[in-house]
Amino acid sequence: MRDGGLKGFILILTLVLASGCSLFAADDDARVVFGESIDDVVIGDDKTQVVEKLGSPDGIMMGDFPGYVYEYMSGRHAGLRVAIWTAEGVRSVQAASPYEGSTSRGIGIGTARTRVHQTIGQPDYTTDKTAGGWRIDQYRFEANRFVVRYSDDEAILVESISMMD
Repeated sequence: MRDGGLKGFILILTLVLASGCSLFAADDDARVVFGESIDDVVIGDDKTQVVEKLGSPDGIMMGDFPGYVYEYMSGRHAGLRVAIWTAEGVRSVQAASPYEGSTSRGIGIGTARTRVHQTIGQPDYTTDKTAGGWRIDQYRFEANRFVVRYSDDEAILVESISMMD
């Protein structure tokens, strides 16, 4: 790279970093923001905040933990499950088919694993064969972790995206 090109690159990089932009920054269309939220729900939200953000759930299941799971089976949030602990609030959000949301860079249900790696980067942890037959990638962030589960067939496509504490 020529000296002038390097200076230009450094100037642009400095402006991007100074503006607070992030590799995973949200935009108006992004519903999944790695390291932050799924449909604006964040770890620690209480049930009132979840309902304000997503609306009333289509179903509520008792969990095998001190809390419950809100299920969204229709509308914009179809395919979401939100685990809410009584004392701590939201501990996990899972998006699976028919969920249609994605990151600002198009990562969502049905995306090929190779594209996820090219777009998001290599995961912090990977399991290629689990008892359930899935492939799993885990990305760790300061506030939470995101777990991407893939199909165990030739295509290796995203089956679910989960945000956990």
